Amino acid sequence: MRKEFRIGELCKKKGITLKQLAEGLNIHPVSFTQALSDKGNPTFETLSRIASFLQVGLSELFRPLHINNIIFDFDLTLVNRSISDQYRKQRNWKKVFDLIPQFTLYDGLNEVFSYIRDNNIQVTIVSFAKPDLIEATAKYFKIPYNFIIAGNQIKNKKPHPESFYKALELMNCKSNEVISFGDSIKDYEAAKVSNIKHIACLWDSEEETELKQNGCKLFISNPSEIIDILLGK
Repeated sequence: MRKEFRIGELCKKKGITLKQLAEGLNIHPVSFTQALSDKGNPTFETLSRIASFLQVGLSELFRPLHINNIIFDFDLTLVNRSISDQYRKQRNWKKVFDLIPQFTLYDGLNEVFSYIRDNNIQVTIVSFAKPDLIEATAKYFKIPYNFIIAGNQIKNKKPHPESFYKALELMNCKSNEVISFGDSIKDYEAAKVSNIKHIACLWDSEEETELKQNGCKLFISNPSEIIDILLGK
């Protein structure tokens, strides 16, 4: 995933052209344009000189990366299905499925789902829940997803990283190209071992203290913040 330059935008703000920037750096304009193209690869020294000339930090030369892959936990991250707890314990699955319309989808997630669809972001849902229950719930609430890793599909459940490694394989991406969202310490630990950035979701979590005690540093309290995370803000 390559970061995009915003050097042209910075030049415009400074009132100069890319050609003038190149000349100010004693670089031939054609070579300079090629270096900044999609196929170019400017050196760290060149980028540092550009940043110095424009009087900005090196990181300001790049646009934030837009994340294109997500791992979502299911329970207490996307939906609250506690109304069915009694019947789940009884393994009365017909009653559990009948209660899907009474599950709670958290406020703000529909906007997140629209963003995911509009930007073709891949989603893998990783959960202890039954795969067919997740599918039915996702269909009812129009939750976008590409893959579900759940139930007996995996040998080792979270906090073991097996399901996260499987998600990387299915989405054909690297660990630095995905973000995990979940409410529990098990989500955090699985992501940590997998070297995946994890955001703890606190809107219905009871594990904030434990998460902090175990080293989790990234928290959000409202689903609408997911979009900002994906935009790199």
